[in-house]
Amino acid sequence: MPTDPPPGDETRILLCIPSVGGGGAERQVRLLAPRLVERGLRVSLFSRFAGDEVAGLTAAGIACFPIEAAGNHDPRLVAELARAARRARAQVLHTWLTQMDVIGGAVALATRTAWVLSERCSPDHYAGRLKDRMRAWLGRFANVVVANSASGLAVWPDHPRGMVIANGIDHEAISLTPAAVPAAAAGRSPLIVTVARLAPQKRIDAVLRALPRVRRSFPDVLLAILGKGPDEGALRALAAELGVERNVLFAGFQPDAWTWLKAASLFVSASRFEGQPNAVLEAAAAGTPQVLSDIAMHRDAVGDGGALFVDPDDADALAAAVGALIGTPALARTVAASARSAILPLSIGRAADLYAGLYRRAASGRPRLGAGRGAPWSSAV
Repeated sequence: MPTDPPPGDETRILLCIPSVGGGGAERQVRLLAPRLVERGLRVSLFSRFAGDEVAGLTAAGIACFPIEAAGNHDPRLVAELARAARRARAQVLHTWLTQMDVIGGAVALATRTAWVLSERCSPDHYAGRLKDRMRAWLGRFANVVVANSASGLAVWPDHPRGMVIANGIDHEAISLTPAAVPAAAAGRSPLIVTVARLAPQKRIDAVLRALPRVRRSFPDVLLAILGKGPDEGALRALAAELGVERNVLFAGFQPDAWTWLKAASLFVSASRFEGQPNAVLEAAAAGTPQVLSDIAMHRDAVGDGGALFVDPDDADALAAAVGALIGTPALARTVAASARSAILPLSIGRAADLYAGLYRRAASGRPRLGAGRGAPWSSAV
């Protein structure tokens, strides 16, 4: 059964996301929600929960409304979300990721509830699928689109009210996380970590193709892949084809990713595109040197000196960059320090302050749908 919102008369927010375990958006919701409660908002969460997630969130003052529908396309989702919004007496619906943008947007419009839509990707992510077109059409009526990067805001060039709130990083928690080698990687060195959903745009295949070249210099190297996704079977097959199965660990989703990052020799991301890459930011906060694909979103995240940037389709260049950071500790320290300096301003507290202000404005005076871009929706980074 759903837990009721805590008593009080503050602004009431319903965060809607398909699950709270997984990628960058899910991590951001888990970090933000308790801090919004600390700022006096009444926060509810509509999602799928696993294990003791409800207990932990409820203890933090968050009302949880579990999704009970069987699948992502179950029509009962709409009714469940409408009931959750009613139970929470939500003044603002904040939707995260495509499924909830479509369902939550429809509920918000039908109930005339203020709607905040999150944009976590860049224009390259959208290929014109039906659900993407539905989201684009509905999103025109969102009260505000909040992107986590300028590239995300570019998805909505004609929206009258858009703003940027960068991902928040829990610097304190990361600094307190021990640099302990996880049991699954014990005895292996160097340890290379990548954190990503196993999907085509993340280019895990490019990292695997570079691994035989890395192994020539570092025979006991271990690539730990933290994440799940539809490409896992194909990636396992590719590792077998390349003969590097012994050097690859498919670790699945890891809630303690910071422990892995702080134990790693380096972090690698070969993504084709990003919004604002949360894993890259957290690797920088952990002090882990990075090899990144040379895309604008990566350079924006850590600065030109915060990583070695490579073409992910050039396996020799990727392997050489990995080898340079592993084999040259002074270079690795310089790169890591530059990245850490670049991301220091991005705190989860700052992000929570910006979201709290946005929610209160939306709840107290929802702008007329279709109104022009105006002062109430100022950009903040």
